Amino acid sequence: SFIGIRAADEDGSGTPNYFLVVRNGTSETTQDLGIAADATFRRPGFRITASGVIGTVNGSDVGGEITTNLPTVDLAPICGYVTHGATRTIEIDTWAMWGIGLTL
Repeated sequence: SFIGIRAADEDGSGTPNYFLVVRNGTSETTQDLGIAADATFRRPGFRITASGVIGTVNGSDVGGEITTNLPTVDLAPICGYVTHGATRTIEIDTWAMWGIGLTL
């Protein structure tokens, strides 16, 4: 289970886009954020709402709210990178996380 951003070539064009992914177990909902996973600096992300998750690009909402396949287990923050085939690189300039009403 997780909520995160994935670069994927869902349409087979050879150019991956960034997708918001919301997964509960083996079921997932994805939403194309409409930006290519290329060398252009962008800030793909997401924000949690009272009833779901909304994708963001450069701080602005993109697409509708995902309310299906929301995780029902506790989640932990991670940053990972997986490549299949050709070697790729990723540069992370900033990784920020904040929350309201979090309990430990």
